[in-house]
Amino acid sequence: MDANQVLTECITNAATELLGFYDITAERAPGPVDVKLLAVIGFASPPMSGAVGVCCDAAVMRAIWPNVIPMSANEDAFAEPLGELGNQLIGRIKSQLSQYSVDIQLSVPMVLKGQDLGLVRGVGRVTDVIQLQTTHGQVGAWISCTVDPAFGFEKSEQDQLAHEGDFVAFF
Repeated sequence: MDANQVLTECITNAATELLGFYDITAERAPGPVDVKLLAVIGFASPPMSGAVGVCCDAAVMRAIWPNVIPMSANEDAFAEPLGELGNQLIGRIKSQLSQYSVDIQLSVPMVLKGQDLGLVRGVGRVTDVIQLQTTHGQVGAWISCTVDPAFGFEKSEQDQLAHEGDFVAFF
């Protein structure tokens, strides 16, 4: 399977599943998200390395964590929750990549603050940016990485990993 297709599917599924966990319905939307805060998390594995980013409107963050972010909060109050949202997003991506026998190692999230933050698409990188629209506002997510050209994204024959929501008992 093509790396672009796999990574687009991974970032889209991970972002919509993550928002769904918080009972927020999201659909793909055209156009860029206005980015003032951006959580970025790096990852690496033998066949690929890169970073994942996530940003969203303040109203979306308040819908996710209504008791954590007060209405009077300034942008700085969103940094920790946004970093956590990035952690949850990359955790879901890691789970999806495990279907292709890719085990990524993760870094600590970093939250950037600025104006008109955007992604510079590097030469030779697989990059996808998605915008999602919710009833609370917009969410942006991106993945940018280098992939070993010799690596083929083929789903594992045996999917023995537990999935989110599975009951696992140890005896």
